[in-house]
Amino acid sequence: PGRDPLTFHPSIDLARYLGVPRSRQPLPRLAVYGRPEVARNLFETCIGALDRFLAEGGIRPDAIDLVSVGMAHSDVVFSGGQRLKSLGKIAWDDYPAFLGTVDIGLSLMLSPHPSHLPLELAAAGARVVTNSFAEKDLGRLSPAILSVAPTERAVAGALADAWAAEPVTFAERRIDMTALGDPLGQVIDAISEEIGGQSAALAKTA
Repeated sequence: PGRDPLTFHPSIDLARYLGVPRSRQPLPRLAVYGRPEVARNLFETCIGALDRFLAEGGIRPDAIDLVSVGMAHSDVVFSGGQRLKSLGKIAWDDYPAFLGTVDIGLSLMLSPHPSHLPLELAAAGARVVTNSFAEKDLGRLSPAILSVAPTERAVAGALADAWAAEPVTFAERRIDMTALGDPLGQVIDAISEEIGGQSAALAKTA
């Protein structure tokens, strides 16, 4: 009681993505973490927000490349004729280079877990739209990450902001994971030390 809680940050090798070169595509590419069968990833919210963003922004089908990754599903055609193409899972070896082709990422996670994809996308130089949840706010880790309420309107607004923004700078790609907690090994050592201290105190009173 009265002590700061011990927290550890996700074990992500962001250096793997920080060095990824940006690969300009014929059209600006927006990638969605699309997993319709996983409720916490809010696929319907993603689709509704995208449709609103495309319609309100007047973005024509020939002005944007929309792809979905994470899980294979049927392509989605929006009210303006734009098509979200499902790429399914990306092979691990191809993953960093793929992230280097993404200009805007949309990755929602309705849970306290920060999710790896928003962090990896930002480190690779994409602007990322994700959602807040309770105390979770990945936007404090980098200006490249826009963290908003998990609603269609809020997500669509953040997508419009990302669409209008300047390219991500290299400085914005640098993410300090310690803002989310300490390395796991350090937390385990602290827990072991705490348990050891409590055991020693109990032995003295026995």
